[in-house]
Amino acid sequence: MRQYAALLVLGVGALLLAPWAPGAPDVPGDPTPPVVTPVIVGTLGSNGWYTSNVTVNWKVEDPESLILSSTGCGATTLTTDTAGTKLTCTATSDGVRRP
Repeated sequence: MRQYAALLVLGVGALLLAPWAPGAPDVPGDPTPPVVTPVIVGTLGSNGWYTSNVTVNWKVEDPESLILSSTGCGATTLTTDTAGTKLTCTATSDGVRRP
């Protein structure tokens, strides 16, 4: 009797882990990280310097899966000369984390 119970438990476990089981992801793990791109809005002057306030927004995309989390990706407005200011957006999807 114990052998049959063990086989039944293993069989049910295999069904739950099967890729076609209800609730399982349709696509296997995402092999690529999200793409994080800064979007800069302002009046561009010469030599890459802006002559107005600058707002930095972030575009975070992953064509293969949903974005699971992001940090530092909110809009930031710079109102003074900010040479050397570093802004960072980090996002995570089913793929690898991408700064």
